[in-house]
Amino acid sequence: MSEHLTDGWEPGLPVADTLLRRFLFNLAAFHEVPAKAAEGRVVRRDEFAAADLGRPAAMHNAATLLRPLPFDNPGPTLDAVEAFFDGGHQGEVYLWSAWPTPDLRPRGWVLEGHPPLLLRPPGAQAVPPAPPGLGLERVGGTEALEDWERVAVDGFPYRELQPYRPGAEALGFLPITRFTLWHRPRITS
Repeated sequence: MSEHLTDGWEPGLPVADTLLRRFLFNLAAFHEVPAKAAEGRVVRRDEFAAADLGRPAAMHNAATLLRPLPFDNPGPTLDAVEAFFDGGHQGEVYLWSAWPTPDLRPRGWVLEGHPPLLLRPPGAQAVPPAPPGLGLERVGGTEALEDWERVAVDGFPYRELQPYRPGAEALGFLPITRFTLWHRPRITS
């Protein structure tokens, strides 16, 4: 057979082609935007997108597979992901895959879990009311930024940043003015 049969993951397909494709490209951007704002490194290839925040916090040190690994030869894609992160200062790195992968333990990867794909249907649906006393505020000033960072370090938790040390700029957001963060300062009532 000489004709090409689509697998639905060709690079030229519109991002909006499928819900899963939208999710993956959005997830890749979720990691790329903070890395760029923190003057970190990013790479985008047909097979994956990767971001290195340049700090030892794994949330935005991640590679997202943009298509399934070739079942008969996953090595070149994984080699390229690993080469991107080699020699960096990023600490832990996440590899996000919407598909099952071969056992990656021989390559030094550790299975973290299986996060769900959450769906919020489009359309004009009533937004559920916020719980009484819940408020979101823009993080402003060094003290609020340190508080935001402490909650992130202790709450996720970032093992490589434990215990949290004030002023360590562990996540690297303290000197950045191009990045907006939000927090829930307190629940009252």
